[in-house]
Amino acid sequence: MDCKVKREIVELTYTLIIRDGIRAVRVDDIAQALGISKRTLYEQFPAKEDLIRAGVDHALDGLRKKLDAIRSEDTDVFSRFIGIAWAYIGMLHKIECAFWRDINRSLQYRDLFSGHRELWMQEFESVLDECRKQGYILPRVNIRSFITMLMQTLYNAHMMNSPHSFGELRTSAYIMIRGIATFQGIDILERHTGELSVFDNPRKERLVASGQWIGEAFVNKA
Repeated sequence: MDCKVKREIVELTYTLIIRDGIRAVRVDDIAQALGISKRTLYEQFPAKEDLIRAGVDHALDGLRKKLDAIRSEDTDVFSRFIGIAWAYIGMLHKIECAFWRDINRSLQYRDLFSGHRELWMQEFESVLDECRKQGYILPRVNIRSFITMLMQTLYNAHMMNSPHSFGELRTSAYIMIRGIATFQGIDILERHTGELSVFDNPRKERLVASGQWIGEAFVNKA
């Protein structure tokens, strides 16, 4: 099997599992969609789990490239943090709930996706540590706790509101990010969110109040 066909198999597998869920995708469906025999497919991927792992690993490589691109942008570090948050939201919104349910039901599948979670966590920690050094977030924010809650809150919002979750995800992220930002960081955040229709003036006042409470929750007390 040439590299092009193998890549097509891996890419299609990932496309199908994030749309339909891992359990719903059959090897027969993949072979039929690509016009190859099951035997040909099994020569490269002896079990469905091998195929799923290859698809997830391929997506992880793509994620690394995406984060590298954000990291290399010629902009301030807080804008990079916002860019990473928006990229995380885009990832969540792109993946259907069936996939996440399968991930949560099976320790085996959960382990398959652990590399993605760890990479997001590391990227968030790194950029927020730099944001703190440069005065964009409050100096005593517990970064690890904040990132854990941010990722879990966005995940929950997606699961409750999919397929119409995008606006809710952006709103939730805005509330939490604003809560830990300094005035310098807030100014940049406003420039990134000012064009979003969800942030109308009456609602924005409530979001700001919520953000202030969240900020206090993640500040380490002396």
